[in-house]
Amino acid sequence: MPITGPRKGKFPESNCLLVKDTNTSILVDAGCGEENIHRLRYRIDAIVYTHIHPDHITYHHLLARKPSYIPVQDQSYQTLEELAKRYAPEIWRDWLNYARSIFKIKEPPQPIHVYESWQTFRIHGIEVQPIPAPGHTRGHHMLLIDNHLHLSDIDLTPFGPWYGHPESSIQSFINDINLAKRIDAKTVSTSHIPKILTKTEANTRLDHYLEKLNQQLTRTLENMSPNTPQTPRGLAGKGIIYKRYLPGMETVMHYFETQIIYKILEHLTYTGQVQKTRFGYINPR
Repeated sequence: MPITGPRKGKFPESNCLLVKDTNTSILVDAGCGEENIHRLRYRIDAIVYTHIHPDHITYHHLLARKPSYIPVQDQSYQTLEELAKRYAPEIWRDWLNYARSIFKIKEPPQPIHVYESWQTFRIHGIEVQPIPAPGHTRGHHMLLIDNHLHLSDIDLTPFGPWYGHPESSIQSFINDINLAKRIDAKTVSTSHIPKILTKTEANTRLDHYLEKLNQQLTRTLENMSPNTPQTPRGLAGKGIIYKRYLPGMETVMHYFETQIIYKILEHLTYTGQVQKTRFGYINPR
């Protein structure tokens, strides 16, 4: 069952997933609100993290005594500074301040158990299969638990796909979405919408989600003056990705929007819709 945060999973929170059998309860992620985590802390036997991102680990310190399971790709990041340099290397100090002030995180959770992609593991009677979905981050995983698929940050929100980290990839994200559609499951959940979907409903929404990506590509092309070199930084701030920057997050959001637009322009170059020159990217329409 989903454990919905006070903002219904809207960033900077995420929804969690509570999985139970007769004798065992596990929690997926720890971003669903302080009150929920306090309420659950004595009822769960273990916590599984889909990936080490601030909105998924926010209240991990309240669960520090519980056995935790972390993707092998994320295990070496032992400090918040290391995460900052991983996710926003050019502005890592700003990212660090943002993580500390918005999420109140001191350090990431320390790995007790590490799981490998595709290698099923068991927590008492509950079987978990981690399915890599690295288009979002290198350590990002979907989880197949019994006949339920948790998509994590293939989140199906109206905002659409998100690939603003240096290590993320549009084509990998597309591959992840298509993989999610092929996985046999009865029900589906995500980290940022507060409901359980049937697999048919989820696949329909995954198609719509892919269309959001196409809309971002189209908006980028529409904002490029014909035959005029454009740069990702020059296109950021025009509403292509974010309608507005949140107060106190301007630097970080501008950085990530620039990263996303850079990846869009590279993708459009690969598909032949944009030309890359030493002066910038050109829409030859």
